[in-house]
Amino acid sequence: MKDLLNPGQTEAEKEFPSLSRREGVVPDEVWHWIVAAKADVVLNPKSAHALLRVSNDGKSLYQSSPSSPPRVLMAETYLKCICVSSKVLPSTRVYLELRVTRSVPWTVGFRTASFDADNNYDCSPAAGIWTIASVDGKILINAGKAIPTDYTTPARLGLYLDYRLGQLSFYDAVAKLHLFTYVANFKEQLLIYASVETGIELVPDAFITLI
Repeated sequence: MKDLLNPGQTEAEKEFPSLSRREGVVPDEVWHWIVAAKADVVLNPKSAHALLRVSNDGKSLYQSSPSSPPRVLMAETYLKCICVSSKVLPSTRVYLELRVTRSVPWTVGFRTASFDADNNYDCSPAAGIWTIASVDGKILINAGKAIPTDYTTPARLGLYLDYRLGQLSFYDAVAKLHLFTYVANFKEQLLIYASVETGIELVPDAFITLI
């Protein structure tokens, strides 16, 4: 059946899915295959909490300035410091790359379209959300609870979705290092999910930028 679905695959390429979620550095040939699935995704400014601001091109998430005029809140505006992508992701292979801050804690990943982010924790895959977090410069895995790791928060974070195989993987995109993979049986379309912890002091740089 796999041969019928992917008639042009070589024997080596058939191993790429399993190699893409293996611990350690991803082989170059596999990395190029992952990155080839890169998608153009933008954030939904209407979804951003009042303390957050999406850039005009939809690619970056900033802290709102106290001097900014108050926004008109929409039905899709979150009550927590959250922002999501403007559209659901295609039900295929998708790769995304983000520049991420180390100045504040953040949580990034994928969630189902029906996930109620205002009333559910963002560390519960059973509820329809699959994320990792950064706290104090270290990566945490949100697999039902926050699980600490030894991984340093990367400058660029890679996110890879294989909807058909039920794979969600996270990488240090600079080192091409596999951080963690969730395996799930998707029954809904997915959105990109981003949450940050903002304080009183204004942070001028972007928290997250899609590149």
